Amino acid sequence: MDEHSTAAAAPPAAPPLVAALLGLLAAHRGAFRRARPYERCVALVFASLFAFARHTVTQLLVALGATDADWSAWYRLFSVPRCDYGALTGRFVRETLPHLPADGPYVAVVDGVQLPRSSTRMPGTGWLKAPRTPRWRPGIHRAQRYLHLAALLPRTADGYSRALPLRWEPAFPPKAAPGRTPPRKEWQAALAALTWLRAARRGGARRAAAAGAGRRGLRHRRPVGGPAAQRRAAGALRQEPRALRAPRPAARGAARGTA
Repeated sequence: MDEHSTAAAAPPAAPPLVAALLGLLAAHRGAFRRARPYERCVALVFASLFAFARHTVTQLLVALGATDADWSAWYRLFSVPRCDYGALTGRFVRETLPHLPADGPYVAVVDGVQLPRSSTRMPGTGWLKAPRTPRWRPGIHRAQRYLHLAALLPRTADGYSRALPLRWEPAFPPKAAPGRTPPRKEWQAALAALTWLRAARRGGARRAAAAGAGRRGLRHRRPVGGPAAQRRAAGALRQEPRALRAPRPAARGAARGTA
């Protein structure tokens, strides 16, 4: 008998990018108590890469070809907690540490985010000021309000810094539809997010530098840590907007070639 017919063919090696993604997902396995919810979340991650329509659960199931089966198990991932959100996000913070300088501060930014909703009974939905309306004619819309915490990677040679989403904190207004999360203001959610970031990084040598995004862009820059870390973080936060700032237009007389 031919030896090639009996020997099992070796499985093809995964591409480097896919192998790195699978390794990153496997590092978060500890946040799931059971294997099936973890496997469904891994499938949704890959479906989000191949879904070319809106990234809803339905469209992700279309990308997976799982629309003919029962959908209830997929929706229970979001309606019933199937993983430890604190452990999941805390592990991701630890995965970002090798990509940051060991002697520099851990630079993080916070920003308020509104998710437009049409339901009046969904927990956390309320009437908020619509951010896309002009200032001379403000309007309102139904939305959920969250606080987004992200880490800034070191700047590239072109002066850009990539933001890695770390955590979303609910910041529902007092008149929003009641839910499991009590209402709080955006600054309270930002304080909770930064307190959580300190706890997630506990034991590391890096200090944190926080910056908030408001109506006038980055503001309320407040380094957190010792005096040396504060000086380094404040200098980094002062230099970064200058690198990303658009050049000032030439004077009117200089543009016309006149003195």
